[in-house]
Amino acid sequence: MPRAAKLRFEAGYQPVTLGDYRFEEFFRDAIHLEEIDDDSVEMEFHRLYNKHFESQGHKIRGYPFFTQTDPREWEETYQEHNTLLLQIDTDDSLGIMWGDCGIANFFIRKENLLNLNFSNVLYNWDCC
Repeated sequence: MPRAAKLRFEAGYQPVTLGDYRFEEFFRDAIHLEEIDDDSVEMEFHRLYNKHFESQGHKIRGYPFFTQTDPREWEETYQEHNTLLLQIDTDDSLGIMWGDCGIANFFIRKENLLNLNFSNVLYNWDCC
């Protein structure tokens, strides 16, 4: 980032994103994704879900977007960082680029956020 940049945020609603490792857990009883044997049906579900529920962009709280996979899925010690604190996306207009059009996420334990304790934050960035 060659210069200082100001990010703008608006209050809004966002459902859980497909990239969040807890997605299937949250919807296990309603969707039964494990029963979908046809990859094209699963891909269409993902396409429609992403079309209606945008997950990219800069945000404070909400649910994360990843260009790769949620690191909390494969590292159990990361799973205690259960709240998205901040997400900064690649933004050409502000000169922000994470690798090859990637994204950065900062996660915190919910109880730490409530206590304004920022001493233990998980940082992740990934790119295409």
